[in-house]
Amino acid sequence: MDSSELLQQGNGYFNCRTSDEVSRNFIRNMYLYLFKRTLFIHGALYIPSFNYGGLFFNSLLSGGLFVIFVYMLLVLTALLYSNFDTISENDIFPYSYLLTVSFSYVFTYLTNLYDTQFYILNTHYLTVLFASIFIYTNQITYPYNYNNVIKISLSSQFLVFLVLSMIYNNFQYILFTYLTSSLSSLYIIYNTENMITNEEKKFRVKTDEYLTGSVLLYLDLFNIVPYIKKKFTEII
Repeated sequence: MDSSELLQQGNGYFNCRTSDEVSRNFIRNMYLYLFKRTLFIHGALYIPSFNYGGLFFNSLLSGGLFVIFVYMLLVLTALLYSNFDTISENDIFPYSYLLTVSFSYVFTYLTNLYDTQFYILNTHYLTVLFASIFIYTNQITYPYNYNNVIKISLSSQFLVFLVLSMIYNNFQYILFTYLTSSLSSLYIIYNTENMITNEEKKFRVKTDEYLTGSVLLYLDLFNIVPYIKKKFTEII
């Protein structure tokens, strides 16, 4: 078996010879990881509203722990970027779980501190987005391409917007989170496409490094969301 066959079957880095099936398989598994991680964070954001679990969880929401988890996010991010070339797919598993727990705590703390629904509403959008793209990559009726993913992304975001508009009274805030999430989803899709087509990308992943790819997308996402929120707030 020559090197080109290995690349087409999913060995090595993405390049122009990587087959569509390998790319589809990579995206499918990567978005499954993203869906599970976002679902975990989504659940954590709702824990404080429960009677018994909420009382226990609220007792853990302290400024000291918040600072610790923020520093943990910074350290984990620095470790990933500085050692990216040497970290294997297996090595990144504990890193991924620590990231998920840290994000869950930080977002839950901010949600309770400022009494805001911003993170809860955005995880609604992201959970549906990741699930939609995962389902799309599992079907074989329609070919996988960049334009179809954009259509599915925008359609799923609009569907969530309609549902949330019927549940919540504050339409302006729902519209604000919808616009924020829509831009974030386009940013995620762009980075996904860039990940499998750009051979010059600084942080390249191999065709079987699904978890590594999902972690990179998550870090990119949570770098851009606060920026988008800030810009929209300034405009409003």
